Amino acid sequence: MLETFEAKKPFYPLISFSVSVIVLIFGMLFSNNLLAFAFATAIFVLYSAFGLFKSTWKMTVAMAICGLIIGGLSFLTNRSLDAFWQTLLRMILLGLSCKAEMPESYNARHACNT
Repeated sequence: MLETFEAKKPFYPLISFSVSVIVLIFGMLFSNNLLAFAFATAIFVLYSAFGLFKSTWKMTVAMAICGLIIGGLSFLTNRSLDAFWQTLLRMILLGLSCKAEMPESYNARHACNT
């Protein structure tokens, strides 16, 4: 009976791909400004509001660690703190943009098992 309520041609993969591309493009465009951390925070809160807090937190922490390492190398080569912050922010936004592509819902897991 519940099969009648399932979408025959779901469009959520297209929406998640579009959100991912938009987050990535806007994040890279605005990463020169330190206010882009507000953009990353807003995306994090938005994903958390849709029930993706735990996995978004894990992705953000993992990408922040990678960003700290790569940003540290960037700081050593450029001797610029701005290069460090920009690299860190770009890595975090890369992780947040990838998060939209990962299925979390029951329907997505159910579709993979059949």
